Amino acid sequence: MSSDRFAQTRARRALQGLGLELPDTLVRAASTRNEVHVAPRQVVRVNCRPDQRLRREGLLCQALPGESYFPNVLGYSGDTGYDFVVIERKPGRAVSRAWPDMDKTRRRKFISELSRALRLLHSVPTPPVATRMHENPHLLNPAAVSPVVPILMAVDELIGKGDVDRMLLQDIADLVNDHGSALDDYHQRTLIHGDLSFENVMVDVNGLSALLDFEWSRGAPPDLELDVLLRFLRFPEAHVPPDVAATLSSLDFEDVPGWIAEDYPELFAHPRVVERLALYCVAFDMAELVRATSIPSLSNMGPLHPVRRLQNLLEGVSPLREQLDRLSLRT
Repeated sequence: MSSDRFAQTRARRALQGLGLELPDTLVRAASTRNEVHVAPRQVVRVNCRPDQRLRREGLLCQALPGESYFPNVLGYSGDTGYDFVVIERKPGRAVSRAWPDMDKTRRRKFISELSRALRLLHSVPTPPVATRMHENPHLLNPAAVSPVVPILMAVDELIGKGDVDRMLLQDIADLVNDHGSALDDYHQRTLIHGDLSFENVMVDVNGLSALLDFEWSRGAPPDLELDVLLRFLRFPEAHVPPDVAATLSSLDFEDVPGWIAEDYPELFAHPRVVERLALYCVAFDMAELVRATSIPSLSNMGPLHPVRRLQNLLEGVSPLREQLDRLSLRT
């Protein structure tokens, strides 16, 4: 296909522009957002959107500790009509692919290693580049009078458009007003990964080998990391290509939240952690809604549509609540 040829040309130009050796072959890898090509020693990621996400990632990764779990950036650029980042290829494969073949002992060891890597990342002071994002996947603003103000503004915007049930949106506004003070200490002092699904974590025969894809990394409270992670654990099919989704089930990840709570209890230590995680869910789902170009009728919405997720949250039957109940974390 011509689109694949153009994508490979962009990847080769990225390598050439950095003075790196051009491989005989580049293998296209599945990705939901970027053009990704894998060479024997490098991984090339190209972003054709006008938001400079990968150039920002290249800059940000320079602030990460010199620790083997984090990507070694070989170069990046945003000067050619698209932006890209080239990283050193790490051994192993994505945990989402490896999980079905991992026994319980190996899975438990991996979670301990992941928890240590997250502790290290969360100790990094937020560099200036991490405060600049084209768009934030969560509608939260630490510079506002309250960080939840963007959610309430989005509620007003969606009510004005009339595409989402008004009562649902008013109930969301009530939830945010009633519990928003749980995020009064929301800050940007330390880094989070920001997209912590098992698609972005690699493992080899020795255990955890890499954390990848820092394009959504930013300054935020460490417990915001749990939002994407818990979503992945409950709905892995929403984060991986169809062929991988067929090998995964949320039942395979039932032990993971408890293991993380054992290894990194600080993530769950806030006295209002359940309220905070509910607000993070709302901030994520509302961001999707307000950016949607069209919203289907309720009868045509799938179970993973943000309107469905918000309904479930309000009704107390959300996957988030189920996972927290198993950890004995309740409102």
